[in-house]
Amino acid sequence: MFNGVLAKLYAGPRFKRADTVRDERADPRSHKVEEFLVKVSGYFQKRRIARRTITSFGQRVRTAGASKKSLLDNELCAALLDEIQLLYKQPNNKHLIASVLSSVGEACYRVFGYYPHDVQYMGALTLMSGALAEMQTGEGKTLVAALAATVMAAAGASVHVVSTNDYLAKRDAEEMQHLFGFFNLNAGSVIDGMEPEERCV
Repeated sequence: MFNGVLAKLYAGPRFKRADTVRDERADPRSHKVEEFLVKVSGYFQKRRIARRTITSFGQRVRTAGASKKSLLDNELCAALLDEIQLLYKQPNNKHLIASVLSSVGEACYRVFGYYPHDVQYMGALTLMSGALAEMQTGEGKTLVAALAATVMAAAGASVHVVSTNDYLAKRDAEEMQHLFGFFNLNAGSVIDGMEPEERCV
C-alpha cells in the first residue's frame, strides 16, 4: 500500500490524499510496479521557477513581439515558420525561443483578444523543453498547452495533448482550433466510444 509519509514530507501542510475525501474506489489490486513508482516519486523534489525568472522571460517575449503588431496575418504566419527554421540551427537561443512564442502570443491576441500571461509563456517553454509543468488553478493550463502545441505542430510534429476528461478534451480542442487554424493547423479530439475511423483527424 501507498505510504503517505514521504508525500506529506515534501508536500507540506497542504498534503491531502484523494481517498481521505471520498472513498469511492474499489479495493485496489496489487501492482508492484505502480507501488514502486508511487513511492519513489516522493524522493524527487520539484524545481520551482522563481517569479523573477518568469517575469524576465515574459518581458523578453513582449519585447520580441513588439514589432509584430504591425504585421499582416499571413506575414505573422511566415514569421513563425522562419523563426522555427532558425531555431533548428540554434535550439538553445533564448531570444529565438522568445520570438517564436511572441508570434503565437500575437496570434492569440488577434484570435481571442488577449495576450498570454508571463506564467503561461513560461509554462509553454517548459513543455516545449520536454519537462512537466505543474501550474496552479486559474493560471490557464489550456492556453499553455495550446501555445506549446502550436509551436511544435508548426515545426512539423504530430502533437497529442492528453486529458482524462472527455468533455474538456472536446471543448478545449474546439476552442483552441481558432488559434491552430490561424497558422493553418488542424486539431481534433478523441473521446471514449469513438470508432477507429472517427479517431483520424
